[in-house]
Amino acid sequence: MKKTQRRPTAFPLDELNVIDADYVPGVGAPAVLIPDADAFAPTTAAPGATEVVVPRKRRWLRLFTAALGGLVALAIGLAIDNLIR
Repeated sequence: MKKTQRRPTAFPLDELNVIDADYVPGVGAPAVLIPDADAFAPTTAAPGATEVVVPRKRRWLRLFTAALGGLVALAIGLAIDNLIR
């Protein structure tokens, strides 16, 4: 026999992680989800800590390197083509 399909329902996901302090699971109770600490939460800096300076990106150098690589590949291809002919 085919079971009748249940209509989809919506529920907020925040309620899955909420546990009352006096909750005691009974026999056959579903598993309890305990939220972990937020790994991406901002932390306070230690006193006397200095901020890390991120080096500036060299966009033109990357563009020049890519163009130079393309020209070298083209030169190698033309040299091989000239060698074959």
